Amino acid sequence: MKVGDEYRFDAISKADLIVAARKLALTEEWAAHRIDEIRDGVAEAFASAAALVQSPFRTSGRRRSCGHRREARLGSSSTNPRGGKERQKQTYA
Repeated sequence: MKVGDEYRFDAISKADLIVAARKLALTEEWAAHRIDEIRDGVAEAFASAAALVQSPFRTSGRRRSCGHRREARLGSSSTNPRGGKERQKQTYA
């Protein structure tokens, strides 16, 4: 997303957003108020979203075995639609 001439999110200032709002025919007061509302709520929104995530992530430093994924890649899984046969090469005309 580009605001003004800037693409880097961390380089976009409140003033840049207000200039963009004016170009969209929004009042400076409304834009400034809305920017502050969003900035003030970001940390709480991320915390709320993080609290809803069920933790499928590992908690220790050890890597878990992913043998079932390896089998699926090699085509030996019973869920392979080709019955475990090697993948056929596709030709394009």
